Formats: sequence, structure tokens, C-alpha cells
Amino acid sequence: MTRILQAEARRIAGRVQQDGADAAQDETLWAEHEQNLTNTLLPYITNLALFGVRKVRESLAESEAIGINWSLANERAAEWARQYVGDRSKTLTETTRKLVREQVAQWIESGETLPDLVRRVGTIVQNPVRAEMIAVTEATNTYAEANSAAWSEAGYGAAGFRPAAHVSCRCYLQPYKLPDGSKVQVWYTARDEHVCKQPLAVPWKAEPAKGCRELHTTVVSQGEYVGMKLADAIRVARAKG
Repeated sequence: MTRILQAEARRIAGRVQQDGADAAQDETLWAEHEQNLTNTLLPYITNLALFGVRKVRESLAESEAIGINWSLANERAAEWARQYVGDRSKTLTETTRKLVREQVAQWIESGETLPDLVRRVGTIVQNPVRAEMIAVTEATNTYAEANSAAWSEAGYGAAGFRPAAHVSCRCYLQPYKLPDGSKVQVWYTARDEHVCKQPLAVPWKAEPAKGCRELHTTVVSQGEYVGMKLADAIRVARAKG
């Protein structure tokens, strides 16, 4: 992400140097930005999605893995990656375009020179903090989606809520077989998310969850156990026997 944003900062700043503030309104400039993001992200996101499927296959017992069409699972993961990258590249481009327009407006009000505008644009696009946030969020989204889909193929309940729960979220899902035989997916909070209390809308209750901290060890599979802590789900499932 750092490399592509550096390259795009140079390209966009160069257009601003050439055409001034009008460059920010050029549809071709932003179409190329979106395509460049897509071309850069797609191979990484696709490989990570396929890696997620492979890790699930490796973690399953042979008896569980038999009968699963892993070629189809890989095809679905790759297709999801293509769609996801297309959507995210569009969203990221819209965000960058909005930020650049804001800088152009501030530049006009300030009466600064054209080199100042070029600097403003370069700073917005080439932002190492933003690059890291994008990379962490997209990696978390991709791995969680690939894992969840592969576990669903193996009979685990589909996750109704998945990481990333917020920008830079690093949480993940794990499968668990309850005493009554139910197969569920459970949310686990990464160590550096233990203090996260950012309100998060979840589908199993009206009020928001109090961040990733509250979601830790929560069953997120759709069905009777959704929203329960794993320990409670185990107790309820055991009582059925």
C-alpha cells in the first residue's frame, strides 16, 4: 500500500503541477487511480483469500474435509476477491478524491502558491498511516471472509458478523463444535484489540456491542447460539444431553 500510494501521489501531484486545481475534477485522473489500486491489490487479496481457504482445509480433520469441493471453494474465494477489490478500490478512490478536493478548496482560500497545492495533494495521497490502516483492514476482511466461507462449506454455521469490525481491526474467527454437535464460529479478539470499546452494531441485539472487547469469545454463527459467549453456549448445549 505504501508503494502504490507513493506512486499515485507522484502521478496526481504531477497532474496538479500541470493543470492546477482543475486536475482534481478530471474524471480520467480518478478512473486511472481506481484502476491502479485494483491492479495492485487484486493479486494480494486473491492470494490471501486462497490462503484462508487452505488454512481451513489444513485445520480440519480428514473426516470433515472429505466431500468438500475445495476447487469450488477456491473459485468462490477468488471471485469474492475480485468483487471485493473492485468495490474497495472504488471506495478508496472516492475517499481520496474527496480529501483532495478539500485541500484544493483550502488552498484557494489561503492564497498559497501552486507548489503549495502540489505539496498538499502529495501529503493527502502519500500517507503512511493511511496505508497501514488500509492494509490491516483489507487483510483482516479478506482472511475472515475466506475462513468463514470455507468453514461454512465444512458444515459450520455461517457467520452473521465478521471482522473487520472497524478500521484497523485485527480480530478473527475460529470454529468450535459444541457438545450437542452444533458447529459454530466464534469471534476472537486480537491482543491489541482487548481494550477496544468502539460501539459496533451487531445483528443479534438492538443496542451496539461495546467494541471488540465485548465480542471476544462470542458465537457469531447464525442460529440459536448467536450472540452467546462460548462458555454459555457450551453449557446450554451440554444441558440438552
